[in-house]
Amino acid sequence: MVRCESRWHLLWLMLIGVIGIALRVLYMGEPPRYDEAFTYIELAKRSLVHVFAYYPAPNNHILHTALVWISCRIFGNSLWALRLAAFCAGVALIPLMYVAGRQMCGRDAGLLAAGLMAVSGPFVLYSVNARGYTFQAVLLLIMLYAAVRIVAGAPNPLAYWVLFSIGAIAGFWIAPSMLYPYLVAAGFVLWAGGVRLFRPLFFSAAAIGVVVAALYMPVVIISGPDPLLRNPWIQPLPAPEFRVEALRFPSDLARLLHGSDPLPFAAVVVLGAILSFVFIPRAGKRWAHPLVLLLLVVLILPAVQRVVPFPRVLLPLFTIYYLSAAIGWCGLARRVLVWRERPAVVVFLALLPFLVFHLIRSGYIQSWREFPDGPAVANYLATHLRPSDRLLVTLSAGAELLWELDHAGVLYVQYSMPKSKPGRLVVATEYSRVPRVRGNGLIDPSQLTVEGTLREAGVDEAAYTPPRLIFRSGRGEVFELLPRPATSTAGVQEIYPP
Repeated sequence: MVRCESRWHLLWLMLIGVIGIALRVLYMGEPPRYDEAFTYIELAKRSLVHVFAYYPAPNNHILHTALVWISCRIFGNSLWALRLAAFCAGVALIPLMYVAGRQMCGRDAGLLAAGLMAVSGPFVLYSVNARGYTFQAVLLLIMLYAAVRIVAGAPNPLAYWVLFSIGAIAGFWIAPSMLYPYLVAAGFVLWAGGVRLFRPLFFSAAAIGVVVAALYMPVVIISGPDPLLRNPWIQPLPAPEFRVEALRFPSDLARLLHGSDPLPFAAVVVLGAILSFVFIPRAGKRWAHPLVLLLLVVLILPAVQRVVPFPRVLLPLFTIYYLSAAIGWCGLARRVLVWRERPAVVVFLALLPFLVFHLIRSGYIQSWREFPDGPAVANYLATHLRPSDRLLVTLSAGAELLWELDHAGVLYVQYSMPKSKPGRLVVATEYSRVPRVRGNGLIDPSQLTVEGTLREAGVDEAAYTPPRLIFRSGRGEVFELLPRPATSTAGVQEIYPP
């Protein structure tokens, strides 16, 4: 009977895994987004010194960037090579959710948690986005696994403390935002394990701090301490602005978390998370719920820092949310259907094709595109640029277009340099990009426009004709400026309008 039940779970898990992989492969060719394109153009395309030491912004998820560097060195500059590391982590989350759910509430809860992960819109999105958030989610699940084993009094606790600490170190080396998952995992250890675990947790935290400081030393030496300690993009907000951002945050979070789900299904997941407060098993000798710690961390830490996090920063914590929903419904089914909760799990698994269909039809993944017309603009430039042209790209077109140009074989660095003899000036832009900028006004909005880009590049506009639109594809536009004809009289050059 045990062998048959194990085979049943294995078959369902394999089916869930196939569905999750197929969904992620389907969206692997999405146009590049700003952060992942920036990762390649400014970091992974260059030397390992840049990967480990150049830190212009929190954009550099160092450990993940190193994996992108390796992938692109082996497979070249392509979208699937750029996203391979995040994709592998996103796929690994499916069996890891099964393991975590099984450990906390049995095999059926593990299947339900794996199914939620397989069709989760935000995790599909960031499995095909070259960022480190899916890696941090993997590391959080590993840390929670180690934490549960430590609390339960495993025979060899040192091994689990090492696993817990390595997971935290790797997460912090990806980005300092690992502080959110770490506080949840460490809080769970203290809450479930009590005072007896305070001392080993303290030594673990000290070791983590020392190793992380050593790993970030190249950044401090090359880029200086300011990008880490006083990063201008993550500064405390004035109280009125913080209040506005904090009030807007729940809707932003809901859009990321449930924007792909049918409303009834989203309500079912929320209800399952609430039910988990009743049905979650004890951890060791204490009742402990990581979802409570998640809520406390998300509410208290931003308030103390006066920094409202971007919703994507909390993506690793969504694993706890899905685990809680799985535990809640399986616990209720076990209480109501005393002999087994399997019927409830079968009903959910039968709904997976519908959830996949809805995710695809909803356009959720496409709604997070930033410059979908970049490929068309890059292809036009690749076939129409002349050797004497100078090319400028506005900030609105950004790193996405630079990646597309590199992929099309256009060397932007050479084309963007001033020419000894003025020739045609070409400017590529995305005309409707009006981002909601946070970061204390660090971005000059004029740089999103053609005029601001020309001014920033030091172009003497009087020497050229007014910008003329020569190509448009969706929101992508290309303008040309021609040098004005010039004549010399008595050794003095005069420029006349055409």
